[in-house]
Amino acid sequence: MKNFPRLIGLSLMLLVGSPSAFSQSVSAISPKEATVLLESGKGVLVDVREKEELAEGMLAGAIWLPTSAVESGDGSALKTIAGMDKSKTIIVYCRSGRRAGRIGARLEAEGFDVRNLGGFADARDAGMKTTQPGTR
Repeated sequence: MKNFPRLIGLSLMLLVGSPSAFSQSVSAISPKEATVLLESGKGVLVDVREKEELAEGMLAGAIWLPTSAVESGDGSALKTIAGMDKSKTIIVYCRSGRRAGRIGARLEAEGFDVRNLGGFADARDAGMKTTQPGTR
């Protein structure tokens, strides 16, 4: 019984640290809803995939903020986050939506309004505009 509070704390740390807990905490957004927000100037796209995944393209206008850079506390990633407008909805995506959920949860903890678009291919196939990295 003496260790009960410690076990509760450890259980909470494990739950909060699990990718599924993060991916479920960020509200989903459809490509159509995301497009409306972006076209109205009220949204910002953030691609959290890694460099090697960008070969298939990016959603047009997206900011590249790789998951590994955010999770390692990379100074340039932190600077990018600090420069994002908290009055806009941040729309995150990756390959499947899982990493987008993790990074989205971190951004929510920093005070951002965040939505998880899910996977790049699904958004592209739904008609969202794409570009090659560096050609926005």
